[in-house]
Amino acid sequence: MYRYCEAAPSEIVKPRQPEIISAIRSFLATKEKDDAEDSQDVLGELLETMRGAIGLDYSAVLNPNLQIIDLVFAIAQNGPRSPHLGSLIHEIIADVTEELFSSFVRLCSQILPFISASLAIQPDGKEHPLMNVHSLAWKLVFALEILSNLFIL
Repeated sequence: MYRYCEAAPSEIVKPRQPEIISAIRSFLATKEKDDAEDSQDVLGELLETMRGAIGLDYSAVLNPNLQIIDLVFAIAQNGPRSPHLGSLIHEIIADVTEELFSSFVRLCSQILPFISASLAIQPDGKEHPLMNVHSLAWKLVFALEILSNLFIL
């Protein structure tokens, strides 16, 4: 799907962005816990498809009805130990923050709650699963910090 989103004319695919995102959300909600290796492949494809769908119109990330950031982090929590998934999420967030630079404050209001939750120690004393993705939460904080410095300048 990711390759299709990139290859097809945007005037054909762009109107389907909400349906693509909704289909991913529906699939994730009904997905059974598979073999860990197979699951990582499926989650990787879902993230690649999310990246393609988001790239159709980055402003959709700010649409509260689509809850795109929520969905990206929901996918991440299904595969918290995968460096590949961690790098895909980092790339998605980097792309979004770069493209939506003019809406930096609104974007941070959506991303920071997930990062804050990821950095917090859980009630049982364990780290949040997203802390295991090669410090994904810290990488995202760093990416936002760099952009905030540009925003201030």
